[in-house]
Amino acid sequence: MPDQTTINVIGAVGGVVLSACLLPQLYRLYRTRSARDLAYPYLFAYCIGLFLTFLYLFWEGAIVAWICELVELGGALLVLSAKYYLDFYGPYSKRAKEREEGETGDATSDGGNPRSLPGPARLSLTSCNGDLERGASPRASTDVDGLGLGGVTHKRDIGLTKHET
Repeated sequence: MPDQTTINVIGAVGGVVLSACLLPQLYRLYRTRSARDLAYPYLFAYCIGLFLTFLYLFWEGAIVAWICELVELGGALLVLSAKYYLDFYGPYSKRAKEREEGETGDATSDGGNPRSLPGPARLSLTSCNGDLERGASPRASTDVDGLGLGGVTHKRDIGLTKHET
């Protein structure tokens, strides 16, 4: 049988590995913004099991084990919280769908979207320098400041124009 230090190291490494198992799930929740595949009964049972195991290890005096168990319980509660948030407030939630339908379904007196700009005008960016489209160097002779802006010599040259629709 190994000595107590070896047993504690093995327990600590095992606890860190178990706690780290939740990181890929948390990353996936963050990346996809969806928690549809996670079931509440599983998450509740998992958290209750971790809490009861934590209590047992705490009362037994297994410091290394209960610290690892506590970290894992924190991760599990984070996953549960993320599922709740994404289910009720996330981009794929029922509220988000209702919000989208409300924005596209509401009409103003002129039949347009209430959040759109008033009037028929819209803004668009045009090319800063026509020479760039013809293949000229970005550091053309009109580049007075030497910053490589391709002939933009004044704010009016940015090309913010108003188009009628």
